[in-house]
Amino acid sequence: MQTGWILFTTFSCITFLAAASHVACMTTCPGVMPRDVVSPEELAAQGVVQRGQRGVVPICRKCLNYKLKGVHHCSTCNLCVERMDHHCPWVNNCVGRYNQKYFVLFLMYVMLGESYGLTLFIGRAIFCNMYPDQCGEDKTVSVIGGGRARLVPPLR
Repeated sequence: MQTGWILFTTFSCITFLAAASHVACMTTCPGVMPRDVVSPEELAAQGVVQRGQRGVVPICRKCLNYKLKGVHHCSTCNLCVERMDHHCPWVNNCVGRYNQKYFVLFLMYVMLGESYGLTLFIGRAIFCNMYPDQCGEDKTVSVIGGGRARLVPPLR
């Protein structure tokens, strides 16, 4: 078995895991609080006062929902989310209680894939600069200017 297939398979596995984590983070509900919209008049009738006063139940000013500890309002989604970290445009979802694990896994797999690809690129560039006769000039693309520095040739 050639080394190129092992390297390709490893990179493909990392890419698949990153894509699976990305899809899981996108499709998992972050922990949205149910929306029981209560009008300000009903809140006043119940004797509930908004945050900032002593002995009150916290209420979201935008949703008019009761807020539990650790719940924050996302202005992008216009929802209250448990353990909200942030709204991520890359996954088009809030990162909250139930999808935070998938988001961290996604970041780790992306960093691992980038590190792996960069290591292969640098290793091949060093190898071709040390042993240019084994890389072959016809398979190596020169950098603009035609100096000794070359881009990495394709794996055989």
